[in-house]
Amino acid sequence: MEASTSKAPKKARPSGRKWLLLGILAVLLVFAGGTLLLAGAGGGADLLADVVKTVVTRGELVVSVVETGEINAEKRTTIANNLRWDAIIAERVDEGTQVEVGDVIIRFECQSLLDSITRTELEVTSAENDYQQALERIELTNKEWDNRIAQAEAAVTNARNDQLKFTEHERDQRLAEAEARLALEQQELVLAEGKLKFMRDVNGTEGLEGTYSQSTIDAEQLRVDQYNLNVSNARAELDKLKKYELPQEEKRLELSLQDAELELERAKLESTAQRRLAQVNMEAKSSALEMQERQLEELHAQRDMLEIRATAPGLIIYDSGNRWDPPDVSVGTLIRSRRRLMRIPDMSTLRVYSKVFEGVSEKVHIGMPATIRLDSRGGEVLTGTVGHVALLASTEDQRYNPSVKTFPIESLLDNPPRDLKPGSSAQVELILARLPGVLKTKIAAVFTEQEQTYVWKVEGKQAVRTPVRVGEMSDTEVQILEGLAEGDVLLMAPPPDEVADRTTHAFDTPEELSGDRSAQEQPGRPAAAVAAPQPATADDAENDAPASPPREGRRPEGQPPQGPRGEGQRPEGQRPGGPRGGGPAGGGRQAPAGD
Repeated sequence: MEASTSKAPKKARPSGRKWLLLGILAVLLVFAGGTLLLAGAGGGADLLADVVKTVVTRGELVVSVVETGEINAEKRTTIANNLRWDAIIAERVDEGTQVEVGDVIIRFECQSLLDSITRTELEVTSAENDYQQALERIELTNKEWDNRIAQAEAAVTNARNDQLKFTEHERDQRLAEAEARLALEQQELVLAEGKLKFMRDVNGTEGLEGTYSQSTIDAEQLRVDQYNLNVSNARAELDKLKKYELPQEEKRLELSLQDAELELERAKLESTAQRRLAQVNMEAKSSALEMQERQLEELHAQRDMLEIRATAPGLIIYDSGNRWDPPDVSVGTLIRSRRRLMRIPDMSTLRVYSKVFEGVSEKVHIGMPATIRLDSRGGEVLTGTVGHVALLASTEDQRYNPSVKTFPIESLLDNPPRDLKPGSSAQVELILARLPGVLKTKIAAVFTEQEQTYVWKVEGKQAVRTPVRVGEMSDTEVQILEGLAEGDVLLMAPPPDEVADRTTHAFDTPEELSGDRSAQEQPGRPAAAVAAPQPATADDAENDAPASPPREGRRPEGQPPQGPRGEGQRPEGQRPGGPRGGGPAGGGRQAPAGD
């Protein structure tokens, strides 16, 4: 037997990341074991003493949403080079200047405009000479159009005669013929029915039975049926004649007369136009003269635009309308035609433009109070109201993320400061609901696992996992609908024994400790936790401020909109208000201390 020459495969060395994970787990196991030993040595010591707690209270719950917006004016005046030519800036005011009505904002120089004025003045003189020559070539011609008018009048007479012939003779004649045909068929039917009745009466008389055979009676019955059919057809023909054929013929003759009259009118109009054919040349020359004079007037109006004055008071802001192409308004700069240079916002129409998400837009309405915080003024707070809510979602945001829909809103300022500048950032807070006298507690005390929402309620020296049903929520508090009573004490994190139990069972097999995922995925085994949570303490609470949960309108993609909530309305493993709930194994993450 030949000896095998293949070498045994080298044992894979754990990666640095795996060693780091194993080290963290070892520290957590030591900590958990120490916790259990201290608990056993204490003999009845309160294990919940160091866990941060909160109390279920009853009071008002304020549900609000805060969105970032920008202050801008609803009305503004745009300053641009409205000349048809490029122009050079000869004089302009500085950005940020407060101007009043009539103040000079900018002056241009444009040699091309002055040259056009001189050239157009020469063209006006030439057009006056052409107009004088056209007055001498006027001639009239009438014969051709007199003949066409006579033919059109004859066609109208013929059409009117055809209409009279139909209405006075043909219509009544056709109607009488159809009625006579129907009467004849009805008489034939009466005779056939009488004969059939006679045959049947004879056969029914005693002693005369069998005088007429059944085939003879059936043949006579067939004749009766045929006459019935003929009567129905004659009646249908009469109805069709009354309802359709006669009205259609009358309408056709009426339209023929209208066409003839229209043709006569057209001939008269064309005749009038042709009779003035000789004058067209003169009128065209007159129009050309008027056009040249109008062009000269427009050029004079363009010359007046070389100097632009303020039509309303406001603040000068350099703005081209394109953030990627800021305007250069230095003196001596050549400005393209129609180039936008400045805008003057009407300071009396300042408002905050912001957006809210689809889940919030239905709750926002015109007249809703708004609180505005100005970032550029150290968080100064102003009051206002919602003045407009868009009916359609913003298409700008959908270009980048089609699944997220936002609706623009406008908030009116009650008493805006006089020195408030357009373009400043602001935070708009809208109070969506005020729920008075409801049970509430801290969001950090509520956990979710799969489709169940629960809390850890303190009973004596133990913490009992208690299912609850929640409703609306704010940044820090959540409404309790069922499961708790006022005064109940809740843990802001899972109890220590629950944390230790989950830490001890973080990895169940050597394969899991070595990072073998195939063992973790075997049926019946829970998913291993990466790191075990630690109980929160009062000292930790001071240094670990709770992260702001997603507000309504800022939820992560895929999370249901916030609103009236029941069981199973949040993603698995998340707390109300954000991804801060328990993990898939049922143990919640440590909760930051509440306020």
